[in-house]
Amino acid sequence: MRFRQEYISSHLAAPGMVLGAPTTGGAMAFSLPPGHALTEDNVLQLERHKLEFIVISVPDSRTEDQVADDRAQTSDRLRTTFAGANLSDPYIASLFEQVLEFRST
Repeated sequence: MRFRQEYISSHLAAPGMVLGAPTTGGAMAFSLPPGHALTEDNVLQLERHKLEFIVISVPDSRTEDQVADDRAQTSDRLRTTFAGANLSDPYIASLFEQVLEFRST
């Protein structure tokens, strides 16, 4: 099964949710690795450390065709956003690709 990352407010965190990216924060050392299933204590830690959002991993039920269509639509929107940018510049091209990857997951 394929998964995708979703950014959510940490106030929506619930036990059993699986982290899609490392979660760190707070004045005191607080760190949870990607793939970690949140526990009730973890949810309390998120609240205590006042984290604004977390990245969770959720099942992706889209077909390969839907994924390709979504990526094409995202690419079209980004090309409009980057219309005045020089995409032949390696730094700008890299930024474009990173934003596309982020928006396509």
